[in-house]
Amino acid sequence: MAGLQKILFFFSAIFLCWVIVVPVNAQEPREEARPEAPLEGDIEPIEEEEVFFGPHQPYDDSIITATTVDGEAAKPIIEELKADWRDSFGALSIGYLIEGDEHRQRRQMEPFRLALQQASGLEVRYRAVRRLDELIKLQADRRIQYALHSASSYVTLQIFCKCVEPIVVPTDQAGASGVHAVVIAPFSGKVRSLSDLKGNRLALPAPPATITRLLPLSNFKAAGYDKPDDIGELIDVANPVEGWRKIIAGEADATIGWSTLQGDLSTGYSSGTLNHLIATLQTAKSTDMRVVWQSKAVPNPPHVIRTDMPTPLKELLRDFLTSLNEKNRVAYDAISPLFSGGFSLVEDADFAPLAKVIQKKNEG
Repeated sequence: MAGLQKILFFFSAIFLCWVIVVPVNAQEPREEARPEAPLEGDIEPIEEEEVFFGPHQPYDDSIITATTVDGEAAKPIIEELKADWRDSFGALSIGYLIEGDEHRQRRQMEPFRLALQQASGLEVRYRAVRRLDELIKLQADRRIQYALHSASSYVTLQIFCKCVEPIVVPTDQAGASGVHAVVIAPFSGKVRSLSDLKGNRLALPAPPATITRLLPLSNFKAAGYDKPDDIGELIDVANPVEGWRKIIAGEADATIGWSTLQGDLSTGYSSGTLNHLIATLQTAKSTDMRVVWQSKAVPNPPHVIRTDMPTPLKELLRDFLTSLNEKNRVAYDAISPLFSGGFSLVEDADFAPLAKVIQKKNEG
């Protein structure tokens, strides 16, 4: 009898546990419905904040990177933020110098404007000026963001405000992206080096020529040829071709000109004084003359942008311009009719030889 009581008590205890425990467990919340805390490396929520990248304000890339931790996970956020600059940037204004018939030039440049407008998603406008100093002032004052400068006007602007940067320069058919000042003398003449200029006559273009006057004279001085008798006589001429004619007439012993120093030597290289005399005017042969001195290269006329332009737009412009000659030759020729080789990238440091000359000129 005692054994039967023990068995009944055991089953009663099991039943009582089942009655109490099962309802409690049935009411627990489902684990998958509970929000998880973010793991290390996840993207933190981005607080909404009004950020304006206007045409006259610098664009800060740190706003993009400061909101993320893991680069891969952050890509969608970065792309979304980068896209915002188009909505707030406004129109892209491009300044250029009027050359010849203003209306004809403007029509010729139209394919470039349309191509850039399509590639950038921005409204692109032109702003024409008649003097380079006007172009310098417009870009310094943020009234244009992009300009087609000469090498000298870019350097002058950069010295003035340090607010711009060159992005590309056009190249010629030989791939030359710049030119050199050169001293040209008859092959069989008395001048075969700079030291031979002592006691001899040097023709050079009159002021305000920069590449064919200020640049070589500055280089001569830096090389120690700065005394009055280091060069026998300086003869001002209208241009380098007239300087060569002075040599032929026996009125000068050497002349200063310019050249790419690239391409076929027999034609006087791809462009410059030698090429003009040999290939165009056909008044000389390559065997008639020698280059006795050359400067460092000065880049071709650069395309220049403001430094506070949005970084994505800078990258877009570099990609667009460097591929333009291959992808859209009509648009390339519209903006660069004198150079058939396409655009190549350029940096401020490439203008250093010219910058030293212009800086000294401004100081003096």
